Amino acid sequence: MDEDELIVPQSVETGDTVKMKQIMDDAVIKAVLEMGYEEDHTLNNAKLAVMALACVFAVTAQFWPQPFPESRALLAVCCFSYFTCSFGLHLIVTYWEKDLILATKRSSSRSLGKGIFVRTDFPRFDEIYTVSVEERKPGSKPIEEQWHVGKYFDYEGNFDEWGMGDAVKNLVTRLEKRARDKKKKAKKEKSESKKSK
Repeated sequence: MDEDELIVPQSVETGDTVKMKQIMDDAVIKAVLEMGYEEDHTLNNAKLAVMALACVFAVTAQFWPQPFPESRALLAVCCFSYFTCSFGLHLIVTYWEKDLILATKRSSSRSLGKGIFVRTDFPRFDEIYTVSVEERKPGSKPIEEQWHVGKYFDYEGNFDEWGMGDAVKNLVTRLEKRARDKKKKAKKEKSESKKSK
């Protein structure tokens, strides 16, 4: 980058909470990926596959060459299958994905070998933005941090992307430290139990 170039901060209307959340989510994702984690697209690909399957059923029902009375059974199967796919997709988005903005792959270079889930929450008409990171394994307890949006947006709506990025990196580092400490503790307990035998 040239010295003559100015870094222009992203700017948003401060009353537009949807756009504010989008900008903050993008900054959170960018910060985590800068730490060496790689995004895992498995869930997104699964959702796309379910949507594509639903579209196949819809197109089959619409363009089947037989006229209606004779194709009634096929139409019933296609409609049922389409709505089953739609319902399955709704369940994935509502109950499993929830507020997930990033899932990372396994990483041998980081202390969290299984990767992490990053979730955010910014309720409408609220001023508190919540970021939680957790290990990508069952029973993992998340580490959560809440920030007032005024900490990263000025009164004109200019966003401090670097400040938020640093805060997110600190949050992920805390999670990594907790994981390392757990591994050390488990290793120590294992060696002590071997000695006592």
